[in-house]
Amino acid sequence: MVTDYQFLTQENYKEEAHRPYITILFILPFLILYEIGVASGALGGKLNGADAIFRFMWSFFTSILGTTFSSILFGIGILAIVGYLINEVVVEKKRVQLKTLGLMFVESLGWAVAIAIFLAIGLGWRFPTFFSFIQNTGVAGQAVASGLTTAWQYVVASVGAGVFEELLFRLLILNVIFSFFIGKRQGVGLRDDTGAFIKAAGISSIIFTILHIGTVGTIPGLMVIFISSMALSFIYAYRGLGIAIGTHIIYDLVLLFGVIS
Repeated sequence: MVTDYQFLTQENYKEEAHRPYITILFILPFLILYEIGVASGALGGKLNGADAIFRFMWSFFTSILGTTFSSILFGIGILAIVGYLINEVVVEKKRVQLKTLGLMFVESLGWAVAIAIFLAIGLGWRFPTFFSFIQNTGVAGQAVASGLTTAWQYVVASVGAGVFEELLFRLLILNVIFSFFIGKRQGVGLRDDTGAFIKAAGISSIIFTILHIGTVGTIPGLMVIFISSMALSFIYAYRGLGIAIGTHIIYDLVLLFGVIS
């Protein structure tokens, strides 16, 4: 007889990568690294735009509810997440395999490289250069505009963009717009209505692109932003939030460090 515990350890990787508790555990180290970077002053006063929006929302709520009550609500939220993880891993005995987290990282790397190659060929009409460790002109200009000059800043900024932009534009905005298109139909997911999904992904990607105009001032650069956002939307819908965040982080890193240029 196969127990629930044994069954869960035999689930294939594709399904495991979608599970919320696996996603949280995959994202958590990146989030901690980013907060350490922000606390150390790596980004100065220039937080990632999406992170700045979340922090503005926090300030807005504290101005209405007060700092103490808002902190209590925030603490309850953190405890709820911790309680959920404990329930899944300890109570329900859902095993967390390190190889699953490792495969998620490897898959994210694969998607990031694929997107970079596709954009180089599709928009630059050339095969990209690998391991030159020289940023292309567009990436270099964006880094300067964002005040990024050191390797540590590249890492912190890339992680912040990957985590908070995916949370804002994929998890929140994409789903809200998708809900608008499907109307009152219940139980319809992103993969269940391709037309509604593509329209929602397109609109959210346009918003994503517009918010990058300040650091990306050229039409080709904005096209790269839009296409990469669409790609991340598909990855989010079909491979999950964790893979989308990992892909976004690695994609930014390989460009900023000139691994692919």
